[in-house]
Amino acid sequence: MDRSITTDLLKKIAGSRAWVAVFLLYTGAIFYLALKPMDPQGAIGRFSGLDKLLHGGEFVIYFLIGFKALETWGGVTRGKFAALIVTSLLFAGVTEISQMAVSYRSASIADWFADLAGIAVGCAATSLLSAFALEREKG
Repeated sequence: MDRSITTDLLKKIAGSRAWVAVFLLYTGAIFYLALKPMDPQGAIGRFSGLDKLLHGGEFVIYFLIGFKALETWGGVTRGKFAALIVTSLLFAGVTEISQMAVSYRSASIADWFADLAGIAVGCAATSLLSAFALEREKG
């Protein structure tokens, strides 16, 4: 086997596993923060709307990292893209529902909608970036 082919394959495997690991770690971090006690007098509690912006932002990042993990792990197909959307929607719901189980946090449909907005922005961003990349490859 050609040494350059082996090296390229190892780099691809290492790169794809790294993005999958980042995705899983980020997923865990979101879940931890969703269930962590929060100071109502802290920065988030003092600024109206900041909480919703953070919810949306965390799921934009979640979707972008998930897309990059798929991209490096065998490429993005329509089926994988759809699975990422469904997984993102379910995870957003699970984080909100899980907050019902702890006394110091509260589930909110408004927070879930902010999560969904973030997923939609992430979905649109990846679609646009993919379209631009495809156009650039064509020439």
